[in-house]
Amino acid sequence: MCVASFFLCIIYLMSKKLTYLIVILFLIFLSAVSFILLKNYINSKKPVIEEKQSPFSDLIKKDKQFSGELNEYDIDLDNLEESFESSISSLIEKQGHFIDWDKPWNWEDSWFMATIQDINKNTINLEFTYPDQLKDTIKEVPYECIENQTLVMSRYNLELIGSHINIYEKAKPGFLIFSHCLDENCSSIGNGCVIVDMEQ
Repeated sequence: MCVASFFLCIIYLMSKKLTYLIVILFLIFLSAVSFILLKNYINSKKPVIEEKQSPFSDLIKKDKQFSGELNEYDIDLDNLEESFESSISSLIEKQGHFIDWDKPWNWEDSWFMATIQDINKNTINLEFTYPDQLKDTIKEVPYECIENQTLVMSRYNLELIGSHINIYEKAKPGFLIFSHCLDENCSSIGNGCVIVDMEQ
């Protein structure tokens, strides 16, 4: 149909005794329009490749400002200890949280949650809130929170606001902590420490 119409147009133009130049210009114009339409059609069919983002991406506060005060922490996710980053990433991707609520808690690989009662250079005093078997237990325990295995979250939606912190210098009574028991009795903690700053 389109081809027939095209030739009819040419015959009509020739019958009107128009010059060959006009016909050639018409053909060039028609070719250009066809090329543009074809290019747009091909581009519309190309798959859109989305860049894969780290599960941390949605947790980072872009303006680093809370309650009118500048964020006092620095964020350096590129230099976290590899196994710690992997553990955090998989949990955030699966649960949106540091605790896998679907998996029975065990001291060897599960995170606990506690409120910091007090802290000094060698020990930390905790009141546990999770798991159930430790809930409401208050313990003073040694802690091993290596700086490249630490994160700081805001109390608002657990937004990531810092990393690589000195727990003794930054943690305060009333802050929450997520970490691991290093033995069955949870007589020491470490292997990754996430602090929730209740002032940010």
